[in-house]
Amino acid sequence: MLVSPEILAHYDPDRPTVIAADASSEGIGAVLLQIQDDGRHRPVWYASRSLTDTEEACEKFREYVMGMSFTIETDHKPLVPLLKTTELAKMPPHIQQFRMRLMRYSPEVANVPGKQQTTPDALFRAPVNILEKTNVVFLEEVEN
Repeated sequence: MLVSPEILAHYDPDRPTVIAADASSEGIGAVLLQIQDDGRHRPVWYASRSLTDTEEACEKFREYVMGMSFTIETDHKPLVPLLKTTELAKMPPHIQQFRMRLMRYSPEVANVPGKQQTTPDALFRAPVNILEKTNVVFLEEVEN
């Protein structure tokens, strides 16, 4: 049902775009959403997989969001101000690394309560353990 034409939308680079992501210590779930004329958020692409040390939702959807404005929705409230600031020296090292990787993009970051993050929450709870070829290449680049 998640990939039926009634649910899944075609990507439109002119529509407002949102990445809703959720993660646990074991997996990540994310959905690329676009806001329709009636205000509804319709999914364009889903991502779900076991986490690696370098996996991030923006990397998964980079072909869609590179060079454009979009919103990242997270239920991790303390992360929002860290991702909005440009003062890298005040961040813990692991957040600095994540923030520097995110600088390739132009996201707004918004806190959304977890109970409203149903799609990414469901996706991270059942991650896919198969690495795509592009993810393998990316992991090799980052880890070397």
